[in-house]
Amino acid sequence: MKHTPEGELLGRDIRVLDQPGIHPTSKVRHGLVVDEILLEARNGDYDIIVIGAYKRQRWQHILLENLTRKVLIRSDRSVLVVR
Repeated sequence: MKHTPEGELLGRDIRVLDQPGIHPTSKVRHGLVVDEILLEARNGDYDIIVIGAYKRQRWQHILLENLTRKVLIRSDRSVLVVR
């Protein structure tokens, strides 16, 4: 993913977060998004899931799944939603 738009964005985000006391890492997983987030949280023994959300237009609510809501409902640990 290094030379894809997604990989470039992920690399930039990692550099922004990399500061004293914070040591971010990235992982690429394959599968259904919500299932993979929850599996990673359980298998990695994380204390909290941090996930982003954004305000959608009305037509986006109809066409797109609300992945953040699904993570909130199915998670067995705390979830921080960041807009």
